Amino acid sequence: MKRYLLIVLIFFNVIHAKSEFLKLCESPTPSQLHTLDALIKQYDGEDKTFEKKNCKNIEAFLKKQKYIILSDRNITDLTPFQYFNNLNDLSLNRNNITDLTPLLKLVNLKELRLDDNPITDLTPLSNLINLEDLDIGNKELQDISPLKNLTNLKTLFLIGTNIDISYLEDLHKLEFLAIHNNNLNDICSLNKLSNLKRLSSSSNNIKDISCLDKLVNLTHLDLAYNEISNIKVIENYRNLRILTLSSNPIEDIKPLSKIDSLVNIHLNNTIVDDISLLSSLSKLKSINLYGLNLKYCSPKNLEELKAGKSCYEKDGTLKPFWKRWLGI
Repeated sequence: MKRYLLIVLIFFNVIHAKSEFLKLCESPTPSQLHTLDALIKQYDGEDKTFEKKNCKNIEAFLKKQKYIILSDRNITDLTPFQYFNNLNDLSLNRNNITDLTPLLKLVNLKELRLDDNPITDLTPLSNLINLEDLDIGNKELQDISPLKNLTNLKTLFLIGTNIDISYLEDLHKLEFLAIHNNNLNDICSLNKLSNLKRLSSSSNNIKDISCLDKLVNLTHLDLAYNEISNIKVIENYRNLRILTLSSNPIEDIKPLSKIDSLVNIHLNNTIVDDISLLSSLSKLKSINLYGLNLKYCSPKNLEELKAGKSCYEKDGTLKPFWKRWLGI
């Protein structure tokens, strides 16, 4: 009889034992309380405030959720999320998060957005090997070595200061990479990422891109605000549709004439003085020429380009000086 009562008592205690989340929820720290209150407001209405009696409902809600969006909530503490490895998508942009340790066990996460948070240590992310989409842009980030383990990444937005992008060279599934505003001067390690379709590396200190000859699957390329003058390697990118080269000391754009797939080109604030050679681009729908000092004979806009205005004769030879000077 005593044994039976003991079994019943143990069973009763197990059934009614509080989960770790409920223990946290019923005695939260001020920072945890703020996170819980943000959850209530986001999913039950802005007029709602957190009450301890809601803890079981919050737990039930989080257990069944696949995605959580809590951007712009001034959150600092992620510990309430650490018990819910059912989450696939977590968006926490524009908060005040510094510690990612509570995310360590969320191994089912596929999408994580942490843009504009003062994060400096990415170590907890090294365990999230199922991540496919990651946004961790912030100006305080310098060490990205923990990302080298995330070999399933397809999309990565990364804004930091003096980061070493060689840690990305084994992320062969990457299709979309944004690494602008990073003070980079060497991006040659990206040449191993042959599956890249979109690359944004604007506002860096890049001078040489000749090493990027393997990126033949690119459809979108943004290299604005760098120090690039030679773009010959771009002629290899025969799938390129959108190209942004604004604010670079580029003069020779002949390589672009070989990319018939181009739809949109930005050449504003370069030193290009003639776009005649782009007349062969039959799919071109938009071209930005703001700030260019174009020759008289050069087309000044897309309409003139399509109409055949050119510094060259139809056989490809340069027109006589008088024709070029008159723009005919």
